[in-house]
Amino acid sequence: MKIKDIMTTDVEVLSPDTLLVDCAKKMQEINVGAIPVCDGDKILGMVTDRDIVVHGIAKDMDVKTTAVTEIIQNTPVYCFEDDDISKASDLMKTEQIRRLIVVDQNKKLCGVVSIGDIAAKTQNEQLSGETLQDISQPSHKAA
Repeated sequence: MKIKDIMTTDVEVLSPDTLLVDCAKKMQEINVGAIPVCDGDKILGMVTDRDIVVHGIAKDMDVKTTAVTEIIQNTPVYCFEDDDISKASDLMKTEQIRRLIVVDQNKKLCGVVSIGDIAAKTQNEQLSGETLQDISQPSHKAA
């Protein structure tokens, strides 16, 4: 099964200058925990609710003046829509993340895939269970 078979395609994006408070409000409005950040067609990364707390609030950044680009990863983590689901699962395990940006062959954003998509849409309990277990392992990566 391919990523394009299970990914979410109706994806909202944020501009790089979006303030953390506005990002959090957008997350609440559309009921998600992560939103890609794009500058036009260029994908800059993904901001998560955890990023706002751990990399913003906990570091005393003002949510009303701090832009999302100040807290996102430097390198976006993504997979291709034609990748096999197991490849996305492996990438989630390696990076210890629960959501991946999905791009087409021109590296244009076309969706997002989550561990929840893998669990709910593949019916492969072993794959989703192993992925979640490995993602949830404590890491020594800097928060």
